[in-house]
Amino acid sequence: MLVANKKDTEILKFTTVGSVDDGKSTLIGRLLFDSKAIFEDQLESVQKTSAKKGFNGIDLSLLTDGLAAEREQGITIDVAYRYFATPKRKFIIADTPGHVQYTRNMVTGASTANLTIILVDARNGILDQSRRHAYISALLGIPYFIVAVNKMDLVDYSEARFNEIVSSFNEMMTSIGIKPSQIFYIPVSALAGDNVVNRGVVHEDDENAEIEAWEQSDNMPWYKGATIMQVLESVNPNTVQSFNKFRMPVQIVIRNDSPEYRDFRGFAGKITCGEIKVGDEIISLPSKKKSRVKSIHLYEAKLDRAYAGQSVTICLEDEIDTSRGDMFVKVGEEPALEAQFSADLCWMSEDPFQLGKKYYLKHCSSLVKAMPTKIEYKLDINNFSKHPAETLSLNDIARVEFKLLKAIPVDKYDESRSTGSFILIDEITNNTVAAGMIRIYEHFKSDS
Repeated sequence: MLVANKKDTEILKFTTVGSVDDGKSTLIGRLLFDSKAIFEDQLESVQKTSAKKGFNGIDLSLLTDGLAAEREQGITIDVAYRYFATPKRKFIIADTPGHVQYTRNMVTGASTANLTIILVDARNGILDQSRRHAYISALLGIPYFIVAVNKMDLVDYSEARFNEIVSSFNEMMTSIGIKPSQIFYIPVSALAGDNVVNRGVVHEDDENAEIEAWEQSDNMPWYKGATIMQVLESVNPNTVQSFNKFRMPVQIVIRNDSPEYRDFRGFAGKITCGEIKVGDEIISLPSKKKSRVKSIHLYEAKLDRAYAGQSVTICLEDEIDTSRGDMFVKVGEEPALEAQFSADLCWMSEDPFQLGKKYYLKHCSSLVKAMPTKIEYKLDINNFSKHPAETLSLNDIARVEFKLLKAIPVDKYDESRSTGSFILIDEITNNTVAAGMIRIYEHFKSDS
């Protein structure tokens, strides 16, 4: 048998957020360009398109703005995922929209991130959308923040302006519970390249370019900290995976009656948390039926054990009634089975949120009918104050109580992002209308 290498699952996922025209796509383009993570044919295509648009050089935003509408309007609409690696680490980037209309796409891109890069235009400072994105990132439990004060070239690389923005941002982040140790403030010029991958622009004809690139920027000698790339390569990518209790939502039951695998019955799914090994005793929820792991399959290989992030097929020693939507957990590590809870909700539909209306709640691989019964409060994004409300509009953030048709196995979002989150689906249109993070369920026990 094989033993899976846990390090093979380690990767840093990060997202870029901020308001419109803060330079998110350009920053990502700069990261890819300066780290030499662009194919020659892609670079040639971008160079041609940049020349047609009248750019004196390369429009780096074209490396991520893939939709025709994005290139025409000069804004990001959909989430653009890019994959690249340096000698130290692999990365997945989610370049998310800044326009308020596409905040729901930002939530999608940030939902699996280990780090958020919040861009702030040095000329404009903190805007409403900057506050909204920062708060949503905090709600999503993202452990690290890079606040990239961009377009420093347009404020004459002013240290005073940078410090002013840092002071305001620190005050805001403290008010939403983010510690200073979680935040890295970096003055950058994505267009010129200062403090992104290199300290400044590297000239190919300079024999000392490789050395000088990692010294202080000529434009900002007052900044002694790390570049964005240095932070990305140094933070712990597994901070959000510290929840070690085994969780595997069942996606599909696999049967194979061929002569070679006669009577094979396996349960396939992605391990969201913890690890499992052959011989472990597991419980299938919500039925609470128990068995032991007979074998673990990864494609054609058999494993002794498997870890979070791997999609595997598990065979059990006993025939128990388990199907899609159920969840495997270890004995002694059971989550709560709840039909009522409170959750932080990001409303993502132009249709208003309605108390008493039935929605489909998708939690992991299960789908259950749910009804919101109370809005505990709605957040004022300008000052993060909380107010009573009877309905929600597009991009509103609120704490909402839910009742479900049947109990599901849940963890609090603060403990497990995968089993503590859900989406709401409109049962008529089948559109995804909200993303939720489970916060409280104990206080309902005395009510039942």
